[in-house]
Amino acid sequence: MKFSIKNKKFVQLFVLGLLVLGGSVHAQQEQPMIVFTSGRDGNQEIYVMNADGSNQINLTNHPANDWNPSWSPDGTQIVFTSDRDGNTEIYVMNVDGSDVQRLTENTASDDHAQWRPQIPGAPLVNIQPTPVSHENPVSAGFGVVPDLTGLGVPQAAALLNRNGLLLGDQSNQLWTALSPAPPNTIGAQSISAGEQAGIGTSIDITLLQTANALLVWDDNDITLVNNTGLPLDLTTIRFSSIDGSAAASYAASTWSNDMRANRCAQLWSEFRSTPKAIDECGLIQYNRSTTNPAEHFWTGTNGATQFNVAQNGEQRAVCTIAERRCEFYLEGIGGGTNSANTAYIYLAYTADRLIIKNTSPDQWMPLAETVIYNTLISAEGTPIRVGDPSLYGGQQIIGRVDRLAPNQCIFFTNGAPLRENPPEDCDVLVRVDLNPQTAFWNAAFDINSTTDNQRRTCPVPKPDNLTLCILPR
Repeated sequence: MKFSIKNKKFVQLFVLGLLVLGGSVHAQQEQPMIVFTSGRDGNQEIYVMNADGSNQINLTNHPANDWNPSWSPDGTQIVFTSDRDGNTEIYVMNVDGSDVQRLTENTASDDHAQWRPQIPGAPLVNIQPTPVSHENPVSAGFGVVPDLTGLGVPQAAALLNRNGLLLGDQSNQLWTALSPAPPNTIGAQSISAGEQAGIGTSIDITLLQTANALLVWDDNDITLVNNTGLPLDLTTIRFSSIDGSAAASYAASTWSNDMRANRCAQLWSEFRSTPKAIDECGLIQYNRSTTNPAEHFWTGTNGATQFNVAQNGEQRAVCTIAERRCEFYLEGIGGGTNSANTAYIYLAYTADRLIIKNTSPDQWMPLAETVIYNTLISAEGTPIRVGDPSLYGGQQIIGRVDRLAPNQCIFFTNGAPLRENPPEDCDVLVRVDLNPQTAFWNAAFDINSTTDNQRRTCPVPKPDNLTLCILPR
């Protein structure tokens, strides 16, 4: 995501809460006024009115759409968004609608500008750039829902965030040859592609998972095979007959609380002191016998023809007893496989700017446990937990700083003016302007590695050069 600012004297890019459609209130001591957006004249225009609703005046009166107004701290100007030049850009005007000036000028869409109270030495305007794709623009507080079919979950999160939307809850469904998308990609979403949704709306997804667990059985025994690559929480798994004259079920927690990756658990309907070897399993971790018919869900002795597999109360499979084999998806402890995460953390920086960026095309970059150790004398040893949302002052962030999606970044500057662009192209989730005395990369700094519990050092940037520091995550 790249930004171009025309009037650089007054503008600095910074992530703030979104200004939703409907306007903002600026109260002056002598005459309180309200600025707002309305479509009463056939398109979106910016109006002002007295606090009692009287004297409503159309300030923009333009055939294009104008929206998201915000008062300047001194009450003399209004910053707003308009598509009057063929693209969504930021403009400023006097409070009577005169002297309209365009502040941004680039092919991307710029939106959601807000004034903030003036701080000595700080710029007047903060802008949250809304990264969008040309096919799915964000405007007037709404985003167009993109088509997520066939995408991996990190890719879907990146696309949603670029459209001002959030990744919601994930459910899992077993992939088959009849599924609408390839395995381990998204097959369905809660809001259809092409529909509008308010900024910050969460879109739930259904992930088509390949089978990673197996049950094999005969008349006397049944074996659960864990192929998830992760431990299984057996306390969440239950098997139950679906039909038959008498109900039969078995709680996997009867074996134990959890089962290691690539291990098996075996259950017998008659007494047996040792497990039976099967081709599908290298090592049987648990073996149990039960002569209680109420636990013989797979034998069909009660006339049952099917049983189901449930995890956390969610049905994972319906197995036919006569087939003697059933494959399905189970969620390992941790919710997935480690292959969904990058093995590294990537930083790119110059003397005045630094980003932490996910350069992977299809993986997450977790930052929840990443800590940067400041070695500057002015703030020596101060830990910076970059994945902690509280670090960013309660700003509304369209995305997750604790888990970057592909091409997303966190942008730090040393507070120098006219530094609106990150040192490399990326989707900026949040920007932090530090005091030059606390800009930690002005000295060598350490980063902890969560994969091996080691601290490693990134060097001081060389003048006028881009420095890369890529470390094990």
